[in-house]
Amino acid sequence: YWRGEKVGATIDVSVVESALEYLEAELNLTADADKVECVKKYPELLTIDRELMAGNVLKLTDRFKMKGTVLANSIKRKPRVLGATTDCQGDCAGDCTRCFAQF
Repeated sequence: YWRGEKVGATIDVSVVESALEYLEAELNLTADADKVECVKKYPELLTIDRELMAGNVLKLTDRFKMKGTVLANSIKRKPRVLGATTDCQGDCAGDCTRCFAQF
């Protein structure tokens, strides 16, 4: 499922529920249309571990000073940032701004 990237994987309903709850509770995306928009753009969102999402949101708030509506609108525009792995394993010398630039 999810564009063939997780062929043979079993859907864990608790992870899906946790991801949707995170969108509501932490990002204030309470309207169903907002959640559907995010999932349409990035279906893998439903399989992302909550800690990874929280870590990426923390990076957006710390490094880019996003919060509130700006943060929520940015996530709606580019939801795949929630699943970004920003550990460049040494090739960006700790400057993960470049990692987030692609989003």
